[in-house]
Amino acid sequence: MSIVDSINRLFSLFLDTFRQIPRGKIWVWLLIYFLIDWLVLYVLYDFTSPVFYGIVKLWTSLFSEQQAVGFSHYPGHFILLPHFYDWAKLAVGVIFEGLFLGAAALLFYENYVRIDPEDKFSFKTLMPSWIHLILAFIIVNAVLVGINLVAPMFLREWLAGSPRRILLFEWVLMPGIFTFVLALFFFMFASVVIYRDNVIQALSRSLRVFIHNPVTTYILAGMVIAMPIIIANVTSNTTKLVQNFTPEIIYWLLVLGLVIDIIVHFIWMGTSVRLLVEEEE
Repeated sequence: MSIVDSINRLFSLFLDTFRQIPRGKIWVWLLIYFLIDWLVLYVLYDFTSPVFYGIVKLWTSLFSEQQAVGFSHYPGHFILLPHFYDWAKLAVGVIFEGLFLGAAALLFYENYVRIDPEDKFSFKTLMPSWIHLILAFIIVNAVLVGINLVAPMFLREWLAGSPRRILLFEWVLMPGIFTFVLALFFFMFASVVIYRDNVIQALSRSLRVFIHNPVTTYILAGMVIAMPIIIANVTSNTTKLVQNFTPEIIYWLLVLGLVIDIIVHFIWMGTSVRLLVEEEE
C-alpha cells in the first residue's frame, strides 16, 4: 500500500471512529476506568488523610527509604508524585486496563458489524478473556518499561554532557521507538475480545495486520501515544515545575494526562477495531 493510500485509509478510519462519539456506552466504560485511575492519584495526592495514610505508607515502603521520606515532606511530595503514581497506575492497569479497553473494543465492534441481539455485549462475555487481556497488557508494558529503563543506560556515554542529545533522546528517539512498539501490539486487545484469541494468537494477529499496514498502523500508534508522551516528559521535570510554578501544578498535569487517556483509548480502540475488521473481512 502506497503512502497516499495509507493516508486516505487513515482518514477513513478516523471518520468511522469519530462517528461513534455519540455512543454513550463506550464513554461510560472509559470514564469508569478514568475514575479508578484518578482515585489512585487522589489517594497519593491526599496521603495525609487518615483514610489514605496507611495504604500510601505501605506503597511507598516498597521503594527506597530516601524516596519514601522525601514523599512525606512538602514540596518533595509533589516532586515525587509522578514517580509513585506511575508505578501505582501500572499496577492497577495490570488488573483493569485490558478489561476496560476490551469492553470499549467490543462496543466499537458492535457498531461496525451487524450483531444478533442475543450476541450483544455484556460484562459476562469479557470474563473468559480477562486473563488474556491481563497478559496482553503485561507484554505491551513490559517491553515499553524495559526499553525505558535500558535505553538511557545503553546510551549513557552518548548522552553525557549534551543537553541537545538529551532533548533529541527524550522527544524524538524514545517516542519513535515507543510508537514502533505500540504499532506492533496495536491490535492485541481487540483481537482477544473480538475473536476470542489467546494472547499468543492475538499477538500473531496484531503482527500480521501491522505487516500488511505498516505505515497506517505506525501513524495511528503515533497519534495515540503522542500526547501521553508529552505529558510524561513534562512531568518528568518536576523539580523545575516546582521551582517555577506552584507545586500543585504537578497534580493537575497528571489529572490532565488521565483526561487525555480517555480520548486516546477511544481513538485506539476505535481505529484498531475498524482496521482489524477490514483486514479480516
